[in-house]
Amino acid sequence: MAVGYRSFLSVEAGQSLIDAVMTQMRRWCEYKDIDIAADVAGRHLLGENDIITVSLEREGDAVMYRWRRHHPFAQGAHEMYRSTITAVEYEDRPGWVWTEIELPSDSALDPTGSPRFMAVPSFLRALIDELVCFDGNTPVTGEPQWIATSHLPDLMDYLADDTRRGPVYVFSQDRRGQTEFEQWAREVMWEVVGLGTAFMVGGDIEKAFNEMVGPGHAVRKATVRTYQPSLNLDDAEDPQRHRSLSRERIEMSSTRQLCHVLGLALRSQATQTALPREVLTANQILAQRDRAVRDQRSRLIRLADGDIARAAPPRKPGPPRKPGPPRVPGPPRVPDQPNEPASMVRALESLEGELRALRSSLLSTSQNGHRHLNAL
Repeated sequence: MAVGYRSFLSVEAGQSLIDAVMTQMRRWCEYKDIDIAADVAGRHLLGENDIITVSLEREGDAVMYRWRRHHPFAQGAHEMYRSTITAVEYEDRPGWVWTEIELPSDSALDPTGSPRFMAVPSFLRALIDELVCFDGNTPVTGEPQWIATSHLPDLMDYLADDTRRGPVYVFSQDRRGQTEFEQWAREVMWEVVGLGTAFMVGGDIEKAFNEMVGPGHAVRKATVRTYQPSLNLDDAEDPQRHRSLSRERIEMSSTRQLCHVLGLALRSQATQTALPREVLTANQILAQRDRAVRDQRSRLIRLADGDIARAAPPRKPGPPRKPGPPRVPGPPRVPDQPNEPASMVRALESLEGELRALRSSLLSTSQNGHRHLNAL
């Protein structure tokens, strides 16, 4: 499967991370008119191609929560394969939240088609607004933030941060009015939320910032500079890693086009950056326990089927049959299906899931040559 969106953020210790994630998923279910308890572990069949799984586990000092929606038969340009949010909260250290949206493989569907653009999930925007989140040691927000003179040393630390996964963007205001500039920067960064962080500078603060980083790393007027992790002011070749959106490119492009240029590049970068080891460990634990639950459920169904079959009264023998003409071989007879309670339960569960399922159509719009999908 292809990864359409991946975000990994740390969450400041002492916050109710799991409760916040559960609340967002509960609101999403209510919005979609899906009657599922987001805070109770279980597997819910909404339809043949629509399964929601909720996992809630404790491992040592960690509480692990996962909410996943799976479309096992997804295919085509307008469908998603799997949407997953995983959160781990610790007692006395920062937790984390990992969001991943998987799509059917582009190469398997259309080897000549343009890559699809997965929108930022709405529940992640809400979480970032509610919680104090970080990319490494760099704060993550849902909108670009102004930098004050007193914050310039902090900004320098963010640029040099070698623990962050995504870039830091610095927007130069130049002659734009404050309200216009803020709105423009917000729209340009709309599809970068959860993947990168943006700051705005102007006037004397912009001048002071450029003096601190030097001419090689400076942001030019009316441009946007991308600072990759581990900025190194002592390396003469380092400025080449930190590219800029030029004034000319900005003037000839709409905000939507710029938004997709930045967003598409970051989606590719995020999928190529390895996840922390603790995330892979938690993922393995949750996958193993989910598999164990499914195996146990299958065993219980098989046992119930066997008990019912053994409890059925034996048939009374009838009178001996008279010999007749030899039978002509025909097609094999399909045996009648027994009216077993376990089989009926499975059928009723499937039927109930199909009746309750209200599958919202996934919108697709073409923007800058890329197919755009809305999360979940």
